[in-house]
Amino acid sequence: MNSNEDKDRSLKAETPQIPDTGPGKLPDKLPGKLPNQKLNHFHIAADPVRLKAEEIKQRQDKRLEEGRPSVITNEVIYDMLIDILENQKILEAKLLKKPAANSLQVGPRL
Repeated sequence: MNSNEDKDRSLKAETPQIPDTGPGKLPDKLPGKLPNQKLNHFHIAADPVRLKAEEIKQRQDKRLEEGRPSVITNEVIYDMLIDILENQKILEAKLLKKPAANSLQVGPRL
């Protein structure tokens, strides 16, 4: 009987114990398992042009929510004009990046 108790003790010593975290919950790390690593995760940086366009849109929406000012100052006109010019600059940059859809790009003839 003593040998059976020794076997049980040795098995218990070799078997890693899973900590009790409560009913229906698993511990963060299981013994003998590697931590969950996301190997296929790639971080794609946000497009700065899109971020700038969203910032302009938020400023314009804020002005619309505030309503029409009772007095229009040069500062209000200047802010609106700057937003329009920045938007135009972004749109022109997008157009210059993309080739025209209806233009044909033909390689050299042999």
